[in-house]
Amino acid sequence: MSYLIVLPSIHPPSTERCLAGMAPALKDRLLLVDNSTLNRGLAASWNLGARVVLDQRLDWLVILSAGTRFGPAGGEDFVALLDRYDGVSTWVIESEAPVNQHLMAWSRPMLEGIGLVDCNFFPIYLDEADACRRVHVAQAEGWGGEWEKEPVDAWVTMVGHATKLAGVRYDWDRSLNYYLSKWGGRSGDERFARPFNDPNLPLWFWPVPPDPRAVEHEGWGR
Repeated sequence: MSYLIVLPSIHPPSTERCLAGMAPALKDRLLLVDNSTLNRGLAASWNLGARVVLDQRLDWLVILSAGTRFGPAGGEDFVALLDRYDGVSTWVIESEAPVNQHLMAWSRPMLEGIGLVDCNFFPIYLDEADACRRVHVAQAEGWGGEWEKEPVDAWVTMVGHATKLAGVRYDWDRSLNYYLSKWGGRSGDERFARPFNDPNLPLWFWPVPPDPRAVEHEGWGR
């Protein structure tokens, strides 16, 4: 079983505290994305790891938030789950509350099926909800993998801690309005079965982001 951990870092002190509790074996599989000077945004940061997983044909992409703090297991209990599940039939492994999407794994078949993370959600918010929506659509159509939730010895210090501490400004309404245009409703109440209600569009489609900062380090679509 092979995996890569991607950790976007915008507030170095928070990142250092996250890494301090991480098991050494996990650090050998870590891609640390430094956004403290030039903020790529979460989606583009995750996509840097996703492209490595696809190019090197690794089994899993593990997404980690700098707000995550590990217990004595140092994250090895979560990595052990990757061996338990087949990435073809299980696409997503998410930590149960209170960690949730701050520590989750996406399988390579998932990335191959629904594509990269939509960089129009910039710099943060609703990016993971969009990926979740695409997984659920694929499941409804009978070709997507399962979404599993598992307990893990970890917790999260504060939601949105890194952006607040780093002084990053974001526009929640912009992300929400884009999500509404793409899926026809809020997360959990979507009405469109395809992006932008166009039956000819594949799930992996998303248009060129209007903000040039969102594509400075990433492409779009597949």
